[in-house]
Amino acid sequence: MKPSPFTVFMPPPQDVVAAAAAFGASADPTDWIGQSGAHSNQVWSVAVGNKSAIVKLFPMAWHNPLFDNTAALEAQALTHLHHLNLAPKLIGSVNCPTGEIVIYEKISGTVGRSPENLVGALLSQVHKTALENWPSLPKAANTAEIFQNILQNIPYAPRKKLALVTKKITWGACDQNPNKLIHFDPTPANIVFDGSSAHLIDWQTPKWGDPVHDVALYLSPSMRLNYGYLPIDETAEAEFFCGYGDPDLRDRWQRVKPQFSAILAAYVAWRIDQGFACHPDAFEAELENLQAV
Repeated sequence: MKPSPFTVFMPPPQDVVAAAAAFGASADPTDWIGQSGAHSNQVWSVAVGNKSAIVKLFPMAWHNPLFDNTAALEAQALTHLHHLNLAPKLIGSVNCPTGEIVIYEKISGTVGRSPENLVGALLSQVHKTALENWPSLPKAANTAEIFQNILQNIPYAPRKKLALVTKKITWGACDQNPNKLIHFDPTPANIVFDGSSAHLIDWQTPKWGDPVHDVALYLSPSMRLNYGYLPIDETAEAEFFCGYGDPDLRDRWQRVKPQFSAILAAYVAWRIDQGFACHPDAFEAELENLQAV
């Protein structure tokens, strides 16, 4: 199985160290500390001047039927959102022979341990953010398109199983607010708690879309299991929606929940087929939501 998240920390390539050094990072590779939890990119922590920073190396080739992974979009997101306290402060970004890198100030805190009401409030703030000067931000596809895109990339057995259990799903009805800023990957592993506030990191796949996408990804049992967290219980779910402060969104999420369970079950099947490590209960956890339809 491929290591995911990255558990074998590789030393940074020489060209990456040299490029980051131009922004003030230590030029000594032994000062670079590999970071756990990343599923997409190699990530290191290193001093930049008197601050602790993150250097993220994006791969030259990327294929994922659900998540984009774009260095330029992350750099743009940090530029647009740091002053709103929604993203880390960008230090710089540059192309290297090994791949593109993004460097930003590290947010001190604990990953995946934010109080649920604060996460709800954080996502609500993201979704209320008005940005009129970000023309390159892509629009999220609708749920039916996302599902079919993943479905055609998975083996016959899980594809047949999903085709059977998704027959009763009515696709759509979850793109009622298609022009809201969404993070698109707000798993617990991408939220840092500093002791008083929750902060989003890993802005490499932002989009214009419906806030219900972010809510569904955050509450997904398979995404939580694959990052080493337990599925959310009813009490914590209620705290999340209390912090979000929009009862209508909660009702709509309940209606479209099977669509996202289908998407994420297909995504688990794709990851397994690609040889990436997945929690053994991840696929079935999403199927339980589908079979309740």
